[in-house]
Amino acid sequence: MRKLCFLLLTFLLLQPTHGTERVDNCVSEFDKHNTVEAANNFFKTLYDEQFTDELYSFKCPVHSDSMAALVWYWAAEYYYEIDHDYHRSIDYAEHALPYCEQMNDLLWRSDCYGLLSFNYFYLSDWQNAAYYAKRTYDIDALRNDIDRMSSTLNSLAGIYVSAKQYTMAKQYIDKALKLTVQVDNPVRRAVILGTASEVYNCLKEFDKALEYVSDAYDIEVSLGRYHKAAVRQAQKAAIMIAKEQYQQAQQLLTQAIDTLSKYQNTHSLAIAYIKMGDVRLAMHDESTATHYYNKGLQLCLQTGNIYNTAQAHLGLYRSLRETNPQQAMQHIDYYNDIKDSLYNLDSSIVLADYEAQYQLAELDNQLTRQSRLNTILTTVGSVVLLMLVIMLIVFLLYRYKAKKNIATVLNEYERLMKKQSVSSEVSDVKNDSDNDNKSEADIVFTDCVMSIISEQLDHGAVSVDVIAQRLGMSLFQFRTRLLSATGQRPHEFVQSVRMARACYLLNQRKDLSVNDISEMCGYNDTPNFIRSFKRIYGVTPMQYRTQVAS
Repeated sequence: MRKLCFLLLTFLLLQPTHGTERVDNCVSEFDKHNTVEAANNFFKTLYDEQFTDELYSFKCPVHSDSMAALVWYWAAEYYYEIDHDYHRSIDYAEHALPYCEQMNDLLWRSDCYGLLSFNYFYLSDWQNAAYYAKRTYDIDALRNDIDRMSSTLNSLAGIYVSAKQYTMAKQYIDKALKLTVQVDNPVRRAVILGTASEVYNCLKEFDKALEYVSDAYDIEVSLGRYHKAAVRQAQKAAIMIAKEQYQQAQQLLTQAIDTLSKYQNTHSLAIAYIKMGDVRLAMHDESTATHYYNKGLQLCLQTGNIYNTAQAHLGLYRSLRETNPQQAMQHIDYYNDIKDSLYNLDSSIVLADYEAQYQLAELDNQLTRQSRLNTILTTVGSVVLLMLVIMLIVFLLYRYKAKKNIATVLNEYERLMKKQSVSSEVSDVKNDSDNDNKSEADIVFTDCVMSIISEQLDHGAVSVDVIAQRLGMSLFQFRTRLLSATGQRPHEFVQSVRMARACYLLNQRKDLSVNDISEMCGYNDTPNFIRSFKRIYGVTPMQYRTQVAS
């Protein structure tokens, strides 16, 4: 236990403190006073620390719950991404979550759950990581956001791989792979392919694992994301290690380490160092293996990655046990202390039990839905039966009256049949005409909708109700017509127009700030605009502008 305390103290001492102290002071100030001034001071600090691209600010009056949610959520993001203080990030994410729930904002709740899942993942708390990831997925599915659903399924696969539940991981990653082909997001697909490679490598299906990681590598290179391509090289090296092809693994890791060092991707670089240690140890070069394990250990201590810290200590034990048994024993003690702190319960059993409970809950929900459906069907059946009885009575009355004047009835029937025949012919001609001109009509309709949206954006927010009124349609008719013409629902189509306008302004109007562009695209607050833009394009607006300029 003393060794573990010393190790955790080392984690804290190696963390940056100046920026963290400033952010922590600002968050504490906001917690005490909950004022616009305190919130603006917090966001100014984030901007000074270069954590945000733009200086966000609130103006009076502002909804206090909305302001609080933003402050706590961004605080949690900061401690997760910059400080790697996962416990503190969890604390602030849990501060933000009730405010998000009060506002009934599904997207914010999904983001908070996702952030909590990532934090617990890096703390190797697989059960909580899976719990929050599944809550994220439930909201993504409710919003029918295919892109985010695939991302969350990918996270779940990673969690189950870490917990050594490879069969469950395969189920999740296979679902993610199916969903990712439905959306045009190459960045997301590369990430999911990388995870699929790790899953199938653990299942010892090496050919499939190599196929997935090679596809991921090709996508990263085509997008110019060379730091991520290096991560794929390290993943391919892991497969080569599993296949005992150490020379190829060493070549891949050498290239990956060089690129990851250049881009300062500390987390992935630490893993690559540890993998290189494994390669050199397998090649009976204990001295070089020790060198790489030590480099990996130092980086793990900087980032607070407890799981990989344990792996580095285990590697050092194996590389030193022949030449320096005393030091080797210290490392195995560190490894055991960390392992005991992480696995005081058998995590795989706990997670498997949680998965069973989750599936049971899903079954219970299905049974509840089926029970409701049976009730509805019974009610509908009773109504239909009653209507049939009424119709039978009416029919009998009609038949009785028809006998009194059958000639009149037959003449009226003949007249109606002729009228129906003429109407059908006219309808057939009209349908043929519509089919012939459908493509052109769709283009005209879509252009008209885009024109109205652009006009609304010039004057402020977009209203789907107003668009439908301008077109002389009901809201239902408009939704149906737009879905037929574009394959998109109104809010999806509006979002596409907004993002297209944002890209144009970022590219053509260098004089405009991101705040200006956010307003011109119909967003009330810049942080929401930046999150929406990054979710679609994988980069922030400022990063997009820089990439276009270069």
